[in-house]
Amino acid sequence: MIKLKNNDLKNEEKKLKLQKEENDRILLFTEIIISVSVTILFLLLIFFSIFTKQSNSLKIVAVFLGTVIFLIGIGTCILIEQKAGYYQCYYCKTKYIPTYKQVLLAPHIGRTRYLKCYKCQKRSWHKKVIN
Repeated sequence: MIKLKNNDLKNEEKKLKLQKEENDRILLFTEIIISVSVTILFLLLIFFSIFTKQSNSLKIVAVFLGTVIFLIGIGTCILIEQKAGYYQCYYCKTKYIPTYKQVLLAPHIGRTRYLKCYKCQKRSWHKKVIN
């Protein structure tokens, strides 16, 4: 009877882990959609302010609105990237979730960021991993 309970518990843990991985994949896909959408909207509002013959105050409002929407959208994308999945250290292979500030300020190429590992204290390019 105890073995059955252990197997049920292990199966439940596996299901929860797979569900978290799927949710992280969905979140990271959502991040791409948000970032592309806010960037396109930002560029459209900038082009609107440059190429239309509207009053200067309307152009300023368009640029301001586009900037605010862009900053909020990109801030949300960084938050999603920080929360979904883990970063893995190149040297010690430790998986961890860095702070929002670390993700925001770290140079990056795609989903690989130049971070300092909390365990081995080495700086390297840490890849985003889901599992």
